[in-house]
Amino acid sequence: MKRSLTFALLIATALMLSSAGGVLAQAGGAERPLHASAAGYGYWPGVGAEGSLDCPGYIVGETTFVYLEGRMAHLGRVHVEMRHCTFYPDLGEFFTDTGVIDIVAANGDRLHGTYATWLTDLVGDQLTSGFEISFDGTGSSGRFAGATGTAAGEIVLSVLGYDVNVWPATSWQLEGTITY
Repeated sequence: MKRSLTFALLIATALMLSSAGGVLAQAGGAERPLHASAAGYGYWPGVGAEGSLDCPGYIVGETTFVYLEGRMAHLGRVHVEMRHCTFYPDLGEFFTDTGVIDIVAANGDRLHGTYATWLTDLVGDQLTSGFEISFDGTGSSGRFAGATGTAAGEIVLSVLGYDVNVWPATSWQLEGTITY
């Protein structure tokens, strides 16, 4: 009886270790497709607002904040925070700007990166901007600590007038890959 129990425990332990080894081997270093969609709003709280970037070379020195809620592969439900220096070009002039992004899963795991954004279209009350994100392995946390990769996407904002400092972000789409 004692021999049978010992043998059963050895078999169970071996099965558990082989299963855990497979899970651990798959958890790190694999490149995975990344896609997301979200909606929210863009916000211009004014020069020097809490969380603002250092934007001294810009006409107004103001930071644009974007807050979104949506879903993302590998994170599930997410809250997205983007911020970059605000630049007001002449109408019809396209611009490029850089910023920081944090994508936070419901459990608090964070995917952090930097991005470049540019105006792609302004028709009527719809402003469309493209963006490219780089995840360089710093600033991310939880299961995404050290994550690297790239993604690109587009955001559409409803222009409510330049005297209004909150605009709805009706669409935010993202495609790319991450390794974690």
